[in-house]
Amino acid sequence: FMQLLRRLLFILSCLLFTVHQLFQKGLKISIAIADAYLDNFLVMPILLNLWLAEKQWLFNEKNNHRITKLEIAIATLYVLVVTEWLFPLLSHRFVFDELDILLTMSGSFIYFFVEKQPALRTQH
Repeated sequence: FMQLLRRLLFILSCLLFTVHQLFQKGLKISIAIADAYLDNFLVMPILLNLWLAEKQWLFNEKNNHRITKLEIAIATLYVLVVTEWLFPLLSHRFVFDELDILLTMSGSFIYFFVEKQPALRTQH
């Protein structure tokens, strides 16, 4: 479980997300492009890594269990339906944005690419 959480993509995504939130919410420093799109880009690498950690813990298969292409696609579609359709439907604070879709899908693609490259994962 801990080996999974040490993966470089997960760590960098969480670190970048946290630093951005500290700047945006804590220090009230706005970086327009990051404020608009960074969370959408980082959401899937973070969520998919957490989901994989959960699956490996539940099935007690530390390094053998992977998330399939289909599961990545379904998870991405689910997140997009919630964030780009449901949230704007429920609150005027959320708006549909085609670039959000592109960035969320890009985050999923990066997760998939990194996961299929064993040499890119940290070895702890």
